[in-house]
Amino acid sequence: MKPCRGKFNSELVIMLFFLLTPLIEILNSNLLMNFGGDSVLGKIYRFFYILAMFVILFKDRFRKKSLNKIIVFISIITFSATIKGICFNTNFIETFFIGSKYLLPVMTFIVLEELNNKNKLKNDFFYSVMYKYSIILPFTYILPLILKMGYYQYSNHIGYKGLNYQINDINIIFGCTSLFLLYLFIKTKHIKYATLTLLNVFCLLYMQTKTSIIIVALSLLVSGLQYTKGRNRLIKLVIQIMVMILIISVISTKFQDQIIGYFARLNEMYVYMTKQGYSFFEFLTTTRSSRLSQIQYVYDFDKLSGYLKCLVGLPEKQFLNSEMDFFDIFFRFGIGMLLFILIFFIRPLIIAIFNYTYSKDIEDAQLLCIYSVMILFSAFGGHVLMSAYSGAVLALVGYEIIRRYHFIRIKQGEVKCH
Repeated sequence: MKPCRGKFNSELVIMLFFLLTPLIEILNSNLLMNFGGDSVLGKIYRFFYILAMFVILFKDRFRKKSLNKIIVFISIITFSATIKGICFNTNFIETFFIGSKYLLPVMTFIVLEELNNKNKLKNDFFYSVMYKYSIILPFTYILPLILKMGYYQYSNHIGYKGLNYQINDINIIFGCTSLFLLYLFIKTKHIKYATLTLLNVFCLLYMQTKTSIIIVALSLLVSGLQYTKGRNRLIKLVIQIMVMILIISVISTKFQDQIIGYFARLNEMYVYMTKQGYSFFEFLTTTRSSRLSQIQYVYDFDKLSGYLKCLVGLPEKQFLNSEMDFFDIFFRFGIGMLLFILIFFIRPLIIAIFNYTYSKDIEDAQLLCIYSVMILFSAFGGHVLMSAYSGAVLALVGYEIIRRYHFIRIKQGEVKCH
């Protein structure tokens, strides 16, 4: 018996780029903290992510319609970067790379749709990992809220970033999972995908950032373009999604209070800056640190810290360990992989526990249990919480690859490669 020969696997490339995003953002953030400068690593990573999507598109000769959609979104980002550069005298390339993060979930979604249309997705591999990932990801944001832990622990529990450092970039991942789950829901009409979609969208909106709002809008747009034909169906789809979001907002009064408080503090800060002679454009383009220095003499930080710190931001070293280095990052990264290996050896016990409840899908149940316990353990790892998580995710991918692709299984007397 010989193992399967390795081939260029489109969905594996997409998944690796997608799952590596948290680790890249950790390294990028620590580069900024320890050495200053610009977020070069994140830009390079997004560049190769987008490049990989185009390589997959052209390699498999996808429909011109899908390519046109991506070109439209790139044109929008380019136009926005040009306008911002003219109005605010900002660097075009800098603005374009910042805007490119909004393109990633859209491109990922369109490429996945094309792969599926051409029957090139290995469903038992790709969907298994991505589906579990879409379940685990919200809890990297919800779990710290429950345990009162994570980055930026403000008063009133406002501004939590959970296990994630770069909240805007994590929004990108939530956008990808939301689109992925919406795709599964529309294809299967299964209630579990609708529930998970709402959970991911809720986390996306709960972060209260411009990035999350833009991603939700883009998600509505791209899903409407992809799955509806005719104006009436598009209107119905948008209304349905907006009603679901409205229900979530009504149920969560804390979410409403935070939104109201956010815009109230934003208005107060704008009034103060206009009294100081700043124009509206200057208010929009002022850096976070300068906003902080202008407003800290007016407001009492003890009373308003929850809103103001969330709004204007504070230097990261006041909240994180300034002595943290790359050894610490990779140490926790290794811990995540070791946790996965250790928990893997108690699989028989997990199977026995879940055998009664999930007898129909025992493999997915015990794997999901492994990943969930692994995330729970890594949540107590210290400041660089996502490092252990990223290590565990890579171990997850490695395990799935070995189990499904490079082992030969004998089923019913036939040798099959997976």
